Amino acid sequence: MGNEFTTVIQVSKQFLSSEEIKQSQESSLMKDQQYQNYVSKKQEVMRFLRFLIIRLKFPIRVLQVTSYLFQRFFLFNSFRKYSSYSHEIAVTCLFLSIKMNDCIRKSRDLILVAHDIRLSPPLNSDEVVKDEPDLTHILAENKVDEQRKKVLYFERLILECIAFDFRHNNIEDYLIKFSKTLSLHPQVGYISWLVSVDAMMTEVILKQSPHVIALSSIVLAKLLYPEIFTNKMVITELDSLDLKYSRFQCERSQIYESVNEMMEFYMSKNQLANSFLFDFLPKDLKFNDLVINLKLELPNHFDIPPNKRKAEATINKDDLFYKERDYEIGKAGTILFVYNND
Repeated sequence: MGNEFTTVIQVSKQFLSSEEIKQSQESSLMKDQQYQNYVSKKQEVMRFLRFLIIRLKFPIRVLQVTSYLFQRFFLFNSFRKYSSYSHEIAVTCLFLSIKMNDCIRKSRDLILVAHDIRLSPPLNSDEVVKDEPDLTHILAENKVDEQRKKVLYFERLILECIAFDFRHNNIEDYLIKFSKTLSLHPQVGYISWLVSVDAMMTEVILKQSPHVIALSSIVLAKLLYPEIFTNKMVITELDSLDLKYSRFQCERSQIYESVNEMMEFYMSKNQLANSFLFDFLPKDLKFNDLVINLKLELPNHFDIPPNKRKAEATINKDDLFYKERDYEIGKAGTILFVYNND
């Protein structure tokens, strides 16, 4: 492909539909039957990033862009080819994310702490996280230089992959505004925040804009809270909460799809155990059964007929946008990166 084109226009598209994601995965994951391996590796990497962010004392909002970049990279690049570099790619995504969120740190700091976490025994969420200077496993300077070169290499690939599109808004900012507007009970607001952070680790972040994810997190918290706790006063408050989605520039179908996908995330025991919400749940709660029941009732909450299906959008399967990225083009020819109007 690199020899066929001398000039290529690559359009930036921030958010993709489910059909577009599936089409992109056809070449990056499905072709080599690597999807399940990717899902397993993604869970491992997200857990690794969680502890890395805590160890480095970054605000949790950096996870949003980090997860977006990581998932976006493997949407357009072969997992079989780059799977052995998953942690290096994750560190590079975090390095880009902190720059985009004005939390500047040297790549050397990330590399050293990441190395220590990878070689340390698996941590539980209730364990005390060590201070950054207290490194159990020290990496030699020549190895640090090798890792830094990898970070710089993958940084170039990721930037080309996202077409140098640095536009982003934080879910947390919208969540705070919506919670104040709706006068949410503090505990409901806290559950919404936990759900929104967990949503960052799902494909929802590739599909929906931050304000949709924020409102979806509130809706899911609204559904979960009465089932987890028995505070009648709060339940009454929730029952009287009338969410007019158009008021928040959201469509009902967007909220339904987002909430549905978040529920699927919690239905996986492995993903639930690594979630931020898990630590908040009562230990004797059968949360998996609860989510399954709520998921079955979800269409009723949104007044969606059981047999109604969303029409699939027509996708040009020959469009280069959905193919694996060819980084050789830029060496011999020209790539023009263009923003779309989304």
